[in-house]
Amino acid sequence: MAPILEVPVPDLTLIAARRGGAFSADEIFRIVDGQADLGSHGPRNMPVWGYEFFGADADDETAHGEATRKVESVVEFLRSIQRVPGDAATPHP
Repeated sequence: MAPILEVPVPDLTLIAARRGGAFSADEIFRIVDGQADLGSHGPRNMPVWGYEFFGADADDETAHGEATRKVESVVEFLRSIQRVPGDAATPHP
């Protein structure tokens, strides 16, 4: 899909590197779930997954807990794939 998008696709393995070596799970959670205000970055090209994970039961507390767990799983996956720039084989600490 990357070739047909209007904006460059960010390298998700370099999130920490772009933030001075730190991976803030709270910040990434808010971005993935749609809470972060990214207005200065233009339109959101990624779905707001927090809302997608709620499904039809957005007002249900159980659905909210499940959506939160799913977003946390995405955040942990993103943390696990961080790497040092220029070294595709070395994970970021």
